[in-house]
Amino acid sequence: MNPLDKRYQAALDVLRKRFGAHVAAEFAKLPSYNESDISTLVDAVTPAAIVTADTTAKLTTGWLARRAGTTAVATPADLPALDLPETLRPAFMTVWGALADGRSFEDAVAAGLERSGNIGRFLVTTVSRQASGYIDSQSPQITAWTREPEVNACDWCHLVAENVWPTADEASAVSHDNCHCDVVPA
Repeated sequence: MNPLDKRYQAALDVLRKRFGAHVAAEFAKLPSYNESDISTLVDAVTPAAIVTADTTAKLTTGWLARRAGTTAVATPADLPALDLPETLRPAFMTVWGALADGRSFEDAVAAGLERSGNIGRFLVTTVSRQASGYIDSQSPQITAWTREPEVNACDWCHLVAENVWPTADEASAVSHDNCHCDVVPA
């Protein structure tokens, strides 16, 4: 990984950790974990989600400008809208599933808390990939993409990193839940 990619990945990691911790902290504050509490969590994390998405799009724009000479700018308005209720629902489903499996309330909430932090971290990855895809669609000089595995990437990610795709969207499509690997111009 070249130094510019390392700095970009490190900056994304900071955003992932901060937003993931924020989502988890707000999840922990909820009075209960019922269907109606999803909107409470959405209300609590929306301001930070907007700032995080904007920062991630700007960071990706700057990285691709330096890495590939692109001039396109990605903003959250250019990307698919974040559906926070559906994005955050799996944290609640984790609690409900754990309770249905007979786990204690405390264990179920702990599992949901972990999932909520993962969801927050994955949102940064999703926005960075969407921004890359948008910039790719506006930048004919990028003709191929690969995947750059994160430090603790799984075997699958290392395997697919050997491939080349014609678009950022196609390179992003081979990700999995909690995957934080990046798509990069080849």
